[in-house]
Amino acid sequence: MNTSISPTDHDYAAALADAAASAEHALDEARIPLHILLTAQFGELNDNQEEMIGAAATALERVADELRALRTIADAGRDPAMVRRDLVRIGDIVRALQPELTDQALQFGVTLSVKIEPALPSIRGASTQLRDAIRLALTDEIRYAIPGSTVVVQVQSTPDAIVVTSRCGTSRSVSGNLLLAERLLSSQGAHLEHDDRGTMIAVPRS
Repeated sequence: MNTSISPTDHDYAAALADAAASAEHALDEARIPLHILLTAQFGELNDNQEEMIGAAATALERVADELRALRTIADAGRDPAMVRRDLVRIGDIVRALQPELTDQALQFGVTLSVKIEPALPSIRGASTQLRDAIRLALTDEIRYAIPGSTVVVQVQSTPDAIVVTSRCGTSRSVSGNLLLAERLLSSQGAHLEHDDRGTMIAVPRS
C-alpha cells in the first residue's frame, strides 16, 4: 500500500541540517590528511606542492563556512522562536569578516574597499545568523566581480535601519548565496534587495 508523503518546511529544514552535518563530517576527514601533509615530517615539500596543499585546505575551509551557514538556516527554519537575540553591532561584524573577505578578493583578482560609518547604533538580533547572511552576500559580490575591479562595501545608518550595501559593478541574476542570505535575514525581520547596481541588506534598528 502506497503512503502519500507531504513534507513540511520543518521536514525540509531537518533534511538540510542532516545533509550539511554529513558533508561537514566528510570535510573533517579530508582536513586531517592535509594537516598531516603540511605539518608532519614526510620529507620536505617543494614550493608548488606546499602551495597546492595550502590552496586545498583554504578551499575546504570556505566550503565548511558555507555548510555552517546552511545549518544555521536549517535550524532557523525548524524553530524560529528559538533564535537568540542579542545586542549586535553590524559594523563589528563586517570588520571581523574583512580579513577573510580580503583574502577571497585577492584570490579572485579584485580589490575590496570597506567603509563603515563611525558610531553605528546597536541592533537586536542573532549575531551568528546576521554574520552568515552578510558573509554570503559579500562573498557573492566578490565572486562575480570583474578581475581588476573594486568591490565597494559600505555600512551606514538610516533612521530605521543599519544598511550594508555592496557594489561589484557586474550585472547578474540572484544567486543561491543571496537566496540563502535572504532566508537568514527574514528570520531577523531584516531584508535583502538585489539589482543591477549590487546588493543591499537592511537590518531594522532596535
